[in-house]
Amino acid sequence: MTFDDIKESAAMAFETVRTNKLRSALTILGVTVGVVTVIFMVSIIQGLNKAFADQIESLGSNTIFISKFDPSFGRQPGQEERQRKDLTLDDAEAFRHEAPSIVGVSPIQRKISETVRYEEKQSDTPILLGVMPEYEFVHSQYIGHGRFIADLDLHERSNVCVLGVDVVHALFPNEDPLGKELKIGGNPFRVIGVMEPLGNFFGQSRDNSIFIPITTFQKYYRDFPFPDVIFFIIVRPKSRAYVKPAMEEIRDILRRRRRVAPAEKDNFGISSQDSLLDIYNQLTGATALVLTAVSFVALMIGGIGVMNIML
Repeated sequence: MTFDDIKESAAMAFETVRTNKLRSALTILGVTVGVVTVIFMVSIIQGLNKAFADQIESLGSNTIFISKFDPSFGRQPGQEERQRKDLTLDDAEAFRHEAPSIVGVSPIQRKISETVRYEEKQSDTPILLGVMPEYEFVHSQYIGHGRFIADLDLHERSNVCVLGVDVVHALFPNEDPLGKELKIGGNPFRVIGVMEPLGNFFGQSRDNSIFIPITTFQKYYRDFPFPDVIFFIIVRPKSRAYVKPAMEEIRDILRRRRRVAPAEKDNFGISSQDSLLDIYNQLTGATALVLTAVSFVALMIGGIGVMNIML
């Protein structure tokens, strides 16, 4: 094809565009929509994946999560899971002494919400967490002001607490909370520390939390049928390379302690950051497929438009 042929073809194309302005405009619009849709869909998928990975990473470096419930997202536990035996502090101690691949164990007992009052101010939304001193190290979440829960607090089942910054803003907007006495569920507690800001986890503020010794938590909530009280354990391996060995050690310990027969499946759940990401990818695979199909249709429309304008 000579330069004159190219010049003539270009002139014909411009003439077609000039004489068929509406069709040309619609075709250009179709191509633009197709390309923009593909870019938009890819950006959404990548953005969601990164946001989820960042949220999981914020829970702590290379952490392992153990619960009586199977790991899941957006699914309520079935009856069999709800009837399983709860994890205990003895299980956490067994991990600490019998799993050589781990360097930290953080059992946590959580009450989804509890009423907290200081003088005339009250908040009904804080999450109450019963924890041990290792919580800071395992979760990489540290005290910002004052001190954290200590071993002596555990042994004496002390009524002391550490506040998240949202709780401080709600109850102590204009004063230092350290040393002040507030009431949690009607019981008096002395404030010994304030956590560093932790940010959100899937839209829920992690700063709207109150930390108390787990032994104190069990003193007030252990013998009552609170359906919103959950016990779980988070473990920190020596490094990322020890995640899988640590998970196997924990599984063996729990199966032995819970007397699970060799042919029976686990009656507990163990998950790591990687396994949580795998579950997320499985759940979002269908969504990604739909988005890909929409992008393909948009590109097809744009391609048909190009074909039409070339005729």
